[in-house]
Amino acid sequence: MTSPDSVLLCVAAERDLPALRAVLADLPADQYGQVYVETASETVHAIPAPERMAVSWLLRRDGEEVGARAAVAVRTWSAEWMHDAGHDSLMPRLVWIGRSVRAVAGGALPRCGCGGEHPESHEAALSGEGDAR
Repeated sequence: MTSPDSVLLCVAAERDLPALRAVLADLPADQYGQVYVETASETVHAIPAPERMAVSWLLRRDGEEVGARAAVAVRTWSAEWMHDAGHDSLMPRLVWIGRSVRAVAGGALPRCGCGGEHPESHEAALSGEGDAR
């Protein structure tokens, strides 16, 4: 799924933690990337992840839609890591989005601007608990 030559973004809510933990456990030890976990609880627990994967917890306010904080984080991350959004980038970028935040946060990702040359990449079946995109 990944390699040290790629950067990985993982986005989840508290209900996605079992799937997220499974994804992180399967990564190479030298994987590089960012993990965002959106939660309504101020209590957070350590999530085992490769050393080069930063884990950030996003506190959702009362009444906020699940995924709203994650969407802001995804847009901010995308502005830094996907600014060219081209296919000739030196560092491939992979994204895993948990089921709980997919509807809101998934829409925050930019598209590559390829003009539809490879729709299967954009319309990846997001089945199961979360998938790389």
